[in-house]
Amino acid sequence: MAKRRILSVQTPLGYRVTLTRDRWREIVRFKHPALTGREREVEDCLRSPIVIRQSAKDADVHLYYAKSRRGYYVCRSRSVRGRRPIRRDGLLRPRDQERSRDMDRLRVYYDRTGNTLSVWFDDPRKEHVAEESDDDVVLVKDRGGRVIGFERLNFLSARQRKEGGRIPVEVQMG
Repeated sequence: MAKRRILSVQTPLGYRVTLTRDRWREIVRFKHPALTGREREVEDCLRSPIVIRQSAKDADVHLYYAKSRRGYYVCRSRSVRGRRPIRRDGLLRPRDQERSRDMDRLRVYYDRTGNTLSVWFDDPRKEHVAEESDDDVVLVKDRGGRVIGFERLNFLSARQRKEGGRIPVEVQMG
């Protein structure tokens, strides 16, 4: 059975990005709840970005930036043998980094499809903006500008993924 498409967009770089309903549900449930109901803005970002950047670590990954009322949208796409699914998207807004409160619970989510690791110090539904802090690192902030999580893009190397994608995790409690 064919997967239901939420959107299919021809990008300025000449390739098509397709997002399925199942992939969108995964994105808004685990990674970016603040994007719920914002499919149109993501589509507009991919169709008419103000800037397109190539990832420093993966030449097949492109970041598309577009203005929004709250800052910027950034959508991440990657080439997969002729198929170009959306791998990562969020909001980008420049602000000074502030220290976050003490955390009650730490949430860690590895997205095998997007090869990203999301770490939340607070409720992901509080996400207001995401700010690129370094190549392949995105800080996630709440309305007050406090960092409530981060996302590491291109988490596993191509070699690690080819060898089975074991995720190195170490937990220490004091």
